[in-house]
Amino acid sequence: MWGNYFKNGTIVGIDINNLDIELPPNVHFELGDQRDKQFLQKTSEKYTKGGFDIIIDDASHYANFTEATLLICFPNLLKSGGIYVIEDWGTGCWSDWPDGENFYLSEDHITYKLRQNYQFNSNYEYPYKKSYCSHNVGMVGLGKQLLDELSIEDIKHSNKQMAEYKPMIESMFFAKGQIFIFKR
Repeated sequence: MWGNYFKNGTIVGIDINNLDIELPPNVHFELGDQRDKQFLQKTSEKYTKGGFDIIIDDASHYANFTEATLLICFPNLLKSGGIYVIEDWGTGCWSDWPDGENFYLSEDHITYKLRQNYQFNSNYEYPYKKSYCSHNVGMVGLGKQLLDELSIEDIKHSNKQMAEYKPMIESMFFAKGQIFIFKR
């Protein structure tokens, strides 16, 4: 599919399991582990000059494996202005997934409130600090931490300890099943 979509591109697929399939000439396969820094660096050196334009992590769907791959690839193997895609982040809401957990809905959650008739009350009369309950397990939690990275400039407004941090993310887009991260 990617070989047909990016006809002029070089596509490199990586998997921990060996694949026995015929690939188009612009698609290459490397057998390896997404958490292996040396393997990923050698793969990048073999196929790119200065890193990849797009990296799609559609691998394990475990947050700690995805985090390891992101820590290796995003700062070092993705070009500035490149796009990093994390697939299947919703597994964090699956109770039968190794690092997932059921989503528990409370009456204070926006998902519940969106399905109710809005009623003006004292909650909306004056601004106040409110901590919002939220699901933060597995891939969902990792995605939400990436929002903090996106917010570095706003965080620095009141937290001078963060002054040395330069944002690495230009923008992000959450879609059903995918997080698109645009590198500065």
